[in-house]
Amino acid sequence: MKQQALFHTQVIQPWGIKWHQNFIRTKKFQKGHWELLYDFRFKYFKGEFRTIWVGHYEIKTYFRNGSLKIKTIHDKTPLVVNG
Repeated sequence: MKQQALFHTQVIQPWGIKWHQNFIRTKKFQKGHWELLYDFRFKYFKGEFRTIWVGHYEIKTYFRNGSLKIKTIHDKTPLVVNG
């Protein structure tokens, strides 16, 4: 059991980190851009005509911790979303 854990940490984890760095890109948000939000409610219920994106949202403020203050076209007050 301990050998499997050691193997996992020494071999598998660095491979996973390398894969993540090569294929996953971070998104840079800027004030004034329009974005779509991913709706996690539809993650496991994939259908032909279902959309998993909700939007359009304008980014009002980007915080250093990854949170965003967003606003729809019709809203008067911005909404804070944790990223």
